[in-house]
Amino acid sequence: MRREGVLRFGIVGPRRVRQGLGPFFALQGEALGAKLVGTASSSRKSARRAGEELLAALGHPVSTHVGASALCENEDLDALIIASPPEFHEEALRAALVRDIPCLVEKPLLWEGPGSAAKVAEICSAFEEKNLPLWVHCQWPETLASYFQLFPEKRNRLPVREFRMRLSPTSNGPDMLSDSLPHILSLCQALVPGERCRVSDPQLSFLSQEGLDLRFCFHGENGSWPCFFELRRVPQPPRPAGYGWDGDIATREIELPQYQQFFRAGNRRISIPDPLVSLLSAFFDSIREPKLGKILPAPTDRAEMMESLILAVSHAWEEEKQ
Repeated sequence: MRREGVLRFGIVGPRRVRQGLGPFFALQGEALGAKLVGTASSSRKSARRAGEELLAALGHPVSTHVGASALCENEDLDALIIASPPEFHEEALRAALVRDIPCLVEKPLLWEGPGSAAKVAEICSAFEEKNLPLWVHCQWPETLASYFQLFPEKRNRLPVREFRMRLSPTSNGPDMLSDSLPHILSLCQALVPGERCRVSDPQLSFLSQEGLDLRFCFHGENGSWPCFFELRRVPQPPRPAGYGWDGDIATREIELPQYQQFFRAGNRRISIPDPLVSLLSAFFDSIREPKLGKILPAPTDRAEMMESLILAVSHAWEEEKQ
């Protein structure tokens, strides 16, 4: 693994076909001083398009490949960013393991239905055995510093009495959960860093193709609290979102086309540093200087919580259709 010189990274899923973040990782990664040297796409046609788009965006050619295995085998990578849809994550993670490449993976780390949590545990254990960084790209915990700027009295005041979050995914029905649950779960985990976590007592008060309201109890090692999760489908940006606890809610606002993000609470409004940049910078730092690594919410716990909640909602959905 390279410790000196320019950090070389690759991206699996470099295009924005299904709301992917590949192009943003490419631009921001190079803005942070790293160099994108290769990408992996799902087809030759997509790979060719990715090469054209990245040449225009970055000003230099980038090697393109079909499949994560080809990328990892043919490029000298210090880091791999997996920004593809979840069904391609396992192949990319296992290809990176073979070549001892640290990974930053778009959430969820892995979701293939029942049994996914066990597979996540196995993959995380394999990365841990090799002492390889494995990060999951969950942006919302990166906004907590801004939340505490808006509500300074909230800092270091636990336990939470109740936690609320609202998101606006593009998917519908129960499918919206696999993309959205990592957000609220990673936020709750970030409030109890380093603790083992679990969930219990999922309850649905509203469920349709356009949204759902889910209540569940989040348990850390030293406290528990109820969570209220509201999802409403919004196909196009900007999408309403916000979170908070014990009555203090920060609503996210976005100004297009710059995609500048803000938190608002009543008449107060503050700018939010780009959470993608914050997390990507910390990930690169963990490779350049491993001792600087930050405490991250455990992907294994999150996968178990996510699977438990998704299965409960899917069961309720099937009963609703009968």
